[in-house]
Amino acid sequence: MTSIRRNTFVYLLVNFLVIVAYSMPHSILTVILLAKGLSVSQILLIQSAYSIAIVLFELPSGLLADNHSRKKSL
Repeated sequence: MTSIRRNTFVYLLVNFLVIVAYSMPHSILTVILLAKGLSVSQILLIQSAYSIAIVLFELPSGLLADNHSRKKSL
């Protein structure tokens, strides 16, 4: 039973660190853009456009990589 608890703890810790690693660039970028003089609404639009682009291109690029090769899709 202790190995299951340990594995669960390691799994949750790794997931937490991955989430922090993915969100870190957005928080740093927000601070940098605020220092450059952009308003919060402008930063929101930039990050929203980035997120929408990721959602729109993730599936087609995955299909392209599956049908051809990964090198060609990059």
